[in-house]
Amino acid sequence: MVARLPTRATLRRSPASPEAAAPRRPPAPWLVSPQSAGSAIHGEVPTGGGFKRGVVPQQRPARHRSARLFARRGITSLPVPVERKDFKTGAIFKAWQFLQGEWVCYLPRTASKMSPSTETVRMSRNFGLLMFGIAAGSTLGLFLWQPWADTTAAEPPKFGESRGGSPEPDTEPAAPTQFAEGRGNAAGANVKAIPFDGDRAIKYLKELCDIGPRISGSDGMKKQQELLTKHFEKHGATVSQQKFQGKQPSQQQAVPMTNLIAKWHPDKSKRLILCAHYDTRPIADQEAERAKWNKPFLSANDGTSGVAFLMEMAHHIKDLPCAYGIDIVLFDGEEFVFNTTGGFGAFGTDDYFLGSEHFGRTYDTERRKHPWNYEGAVLFDLFAAKNARLAVEGHSAALAPNLVEEIWKTAAALKAKSFVYERGFRRGVDVMDDHIALNRYGIPAVDIIDFDYAHWHKLSDLPDQCSVAQMSEVANVITTWLQNKK
Repeated sequence: MVARLPTRATLRRSPASPEAAAPRRPPAPWLVSPQSAGSAIHGEVPTGGGFKRGVVPQQRPARHRSARLFARRGITSLPVPVERKDFKTGAIFKAWQFLQGEWVCYLPRTASKMSPSTETVRMSRNFGLLMFGIAAGSTLGLFLWQPWADTTAAEPPKFGESRGGSPEPDTEPAAPTQFAEGRGNAAGANVKAIPFDGDRAIKYLKELCDIGPRISGSDGMKKQQELLTKHFEKHGATVSQQKFQGKQPSQQQAVPMTNLIAKWHPDKSKRLILCAHYDTRPIADQEAERAKWNKPFLSANDGTSGVAFLMEMAHHIKDLPCAYGIDIVLFDGEEFVFNTTGGFGAFGTDDYFLGSEHFGRTYDTERRKHPWNYEGAVLFDLFAAKNARLAVEGHSAALAPNLVEEIWKTAAALKAKSFVYERGFRRGVDVMDDHIALNRYGIPAVDIIDFDYAHWHKLSDLPDQCSVAQMSEVANVITTWLQNKK
C-alpha cells in the first residue's frame, strides 16, 4: 500500500489540523521533489530491481514550484516518489519500466472520487515483453494487410490502362461510339458550323515561333504579348494583363510575369475559360545529350500550338452561339523551370505552373468582388501533333468528371478519332499541368493533351510536327460543346 493524503473535503489550512490525517489519493509524482529526506515509515516502495517491502523517507514540504502552491494552502506533507537515476519522466521511462516489469498501476477499489483506495500491481518482465510483442505484431499485420484500403475503387471502370501504362485485359475501354450510345445526340440539332481555319492556325503558330524562344521575362515574351494583345482586341475582346513576380529557388532574382486575359461578352455572369500556357521552356531537358539543353528551344506543340489555336478561335467567339461568356487565358510561368533534379520525386527543386497558380489564387481571393463565376475551363497542351491520341487525363477525370463526359461524349458523336475514351498515356496516367491549380481554386478544368508526344521538351518540337487536320478536329469538338453547354 502507499501513503495517503487528506481529501479536499476534510483539508484545513492549518498543518496542525486534526483533519489533516484524513485519507487522500496520492498526488501526481511530479509535484514533489525527490530530494526530500527524513525518518521512515514502512510500506511497499519500488526499488531499482522491482518491488519489495522497505521504508519511505519522512515527508517534507516540497521544493518544486507547483508543490509550493500546495504549501501555501497548508499542505505541507506530500508523498515522495522514488525515481530512477538514469531516466526521470516521460514516455521513454514508462516504456522502460514496462519492459523491465516495473510498471505501477493504481487501481481504485471504490467508486468514491473523494477517498479511493489504491494498490500497487507489479507485472512480470516476461508478461511485459509478451504484451509488447503482441502489440508490435498486430501493428505490423494491420500495416501489411490494410483492411481499410478499398482496392476496387482505385480506378474508375472502363478507362483501360493501369498506372503502369499497359492495358489490362479485363478492362477493355469502350469504343468512342459506344460512349455516346443511349445519351442522345451530343452534336445537337441546332449547332452552327464554325468555319475554323486550320491553315490560318498553323500560320499563327509559325509566326509565333519566328519570334524565337519566349521565356518568361524575356524580350521574346514581350514581343509575343504585344502581338497577342493587338490580335485579341482586333477581334472584339477586352484584354487585361495580370502581372506578378515569379521567383524560382534555383534563380537569384524574381522575374516579372504576366497572365493575358481576353474576355468576350463580359456582361454574362456564367463564364468558361479556354486556356494554354504561352511561355517556352528555358532548357530542352528531354534531350539525351546534355550539351543540347541550352540551345534555342521553340516548343511548337508544347504551348505554342494552344496559343495559335486560340488565336484562330478569336475569329469566331464573338458570334458563337453560347450561353456563357468566354475568356481566353494565357498563362505565364508554366515552363519557367531550370532545376529538374534534386527535389521531391522527379520534379526538381523549382516550382511549376506559376501563372495558373497566381490566376487561381487571385480568382479565389476576389470571387466575392465580381458578379461573374467560372463554370469550367479547358486547357490545350501538346494536342496538335499528327496522329495525336487525346486520352482522358487522370486528374481531369477525378476532379472534373462532368466536363470530361461532356467533351468526350461530343467527340464520340462527331466521330473525332483523336479523342479516345481511355484513361492515361504510356508515360503515365496523371499529368501535372495548369489545370491542377484551376481545380484547386474551384474552377472545374480538363486537360486536352497527348502526353505521349515524342518531341516533348526536345529541340525537334518544331511547327512541322503540328497538323492542320488535328487542330480542325479539336476545334469542331470544342465549338460544338460550347454551343451545347447549358
